[in-house]
Amino acid sequence: MSFRQRISHELRAEVGARLRFLREERHISQEEIAFAGDVTQASISNYENGRNEIPLSVLLSVCDFLSVPLTEMLPMANLYGAPRDVPVGAAASGWTPRAASESSTDAFWPV
Repeated sequence: MSFRQRISHELRAEVGARLRFLREERHISQEEIAFAGDVTQASISNYENGRNEIPLSVLLSVCDFLSVPLTEMLPMANLYGAPRDVPVGAAASGWTPRAASESSTDAFWPV
């Protein structure tokens, strides 16, 4: 697997896990999220399971529906090897979102 493919896979998995966490935390069905994103329930399932990459337009609609900033859905990580604020895969092992006051964009940029 190439570096690009690995990163794409990790991003799909992490964004999907965060989507599922936020959806379940709010007791919202996949159908409701699908309606908000103008996609099918099967698409939401595929996004949550990391099988498909969620299009930016759908992600923005879902973030608006869930009342979370886009950055809440993205790994706070530098994908080029810098230390991660929230490691990829953390969502599956009990990841919880940080409070807005704790957010930092420093983790996105190479040092």
